[in-house]
Amino acid sequence: MPWIIYTRGTIPTYRVALFLQGLKDGSLKGKDYDYIKLLVSNEGKKFWFAWDERKSLEYGDILIQKISTKKSFEKHYKKIKSIADCSIETSQALNKISFVKLNNEEFSNVLKKVWKIFVPANTYIGFDVDTIDIIFDKFLYEEFQKEFKGEAKDEQNVFHEISTPSCKTYVQKEELEMLKISLKNKISTKDIEKIYSDFWWTSLGWESVVPKNKEYFERQIVKLRLRDVKILRENLRHLDNHAEEILSRRKKLLKKYKLSKKFAHLLDVADKYTFLHDLRKEMQVKNVHSSQIFLKEIARRTGYKTSDLEWLWTNEILEILAGKKLDNKIIKKRKKCYFVLIANGKFKETLGEEGVKIRKKELEIKLDNSGIIKGQIGQKGKIKGIVKVCAGAEDALRKIKNGNILVCGMTLPEYVPAMKKAGAIITDEGGITCHAAIISRELKIPCVTGTKIATQVLKDGDCVEVDANQGIVKILKIKK
Repeated sequence: MPWIIYTRGTIPTYRVALFLQGLKDGSLKGKDYDYIKLLVSNEGKKFWFAWDERKSLEYGDILIQKISTKKSFEKHYKKIKSIADCSIETSQALNKISFVKLNNEEFSNVLKKVWKIFVPANTYIGFDVDTIDIIFDKFLYEEFQKEFKGEAKDEQNVFHEISTPSCKTYVQKEELEMLKISLKNKISTKDIEKIYSDFWWTSLGWESVVPKNKEYFERQIVKLRLRDVKILRENLRHLDNHAEEILSRRKKLLKKYKLSKKFAHLLDVADKYTFLHDLRKEMQVKNVHSSQIFLKEIARRTGYKTSDLEWLWTNEILEILAGKKLDNKIIKKRKKCYFVLIANGKFKETLGEEGVKIRKKELEIKLDNSGIIKGQIGQKGKIKGIVKVCAGAEDALRKIKNGNILVCGMTLPEYVPAMKKAGAIITDEGGITCHAAIISRELKIPCVTGTKIATQVLKDGDCVEVDANQGIVKILKIKK
């Protein structure tokens, strides 16, 4: 069975429950969830997540209909945005609440109400945005080919330039605000409070649950103020005019090649889904952060360690709050491996060695011996370097040295420090709206996305040539 595979560092069941719990307990039903067939597996320090390819493509056909016209897309976009906004607002409200005065029953009721907001939001939006990653690039390129009347040799270059999303990412927005503050003659406490309030969450992820503090922003601004003022102002100008410059080039290309209003609309879809990528990320990490606050409170009330409680599903958490004893044998098995398969409305979990066996069988990939890996162009360029395959952000921060080729399932904001040192980026996942493609354009380093198999084929120490002009990776020398 073909799966679309994603990999990460360790993600315990309690966090995974943010997008699986409703499928586990059967509370999420109806047409929005009929196409969901997936598996997850966590083994030690590595996490696998996979959508069934056939089901994803079937839902992709439905999504294409929703995004094809301006009217239908605006309706769909507003729906997703409103769901995400509600979930984010709930997280932000929870951060201001003290749970100490609530008894266990009251506290449990708060948990249930919050999860009724978090779980559908993460499941629905996660499936929607991932499906766009899977199907949209190919669809957009095919639509472009139908209309492009220029020289064949220019086709790839024109498509790459015209399809570059204009939306500022939150990474760019954060950098922009830090530059503005660093260029002030005098920095006030309010400046630090404001940037902290807006961007404290940008270091969070499914793996990382430690937010940025005010001291982080103070240190970064001090570092910036040591740099040449002219360079800072040029960087500020570039970031400030980023969207306008892209849209200006796009407008000229649309006119030059006489591309239709329909195609222009699809480029707008790409821009808005870039924004939705960021919005989903903000929603996810703020929901994870709030859930961790809950978990610490549960640990305080029960006397159990958060490092054990985080290997429970949310329904099991409620049972612990109600007085059920923690099953240490289950915790131990899940830490070794938990494997979940969701298909035909049924949820099946397998633990320990048996879970590892099933994961290996389900996600077995047949590889060819050509020495070439194909993907999509994230950012053009060509470079040779030594591969470092990273299971998560912490792995990347530890492994990547200047000029190394970063290979991972997908990059996230917590990868950025490692990305800045990398000579090139190769991912299994993603397309033109993904994080790796966007950040690689900012950093101007070669990037090939959506290879599906890079993390399975490449090994630490392999020497490769990343030809992002063609969207291919050539294996030059395999480390023995």
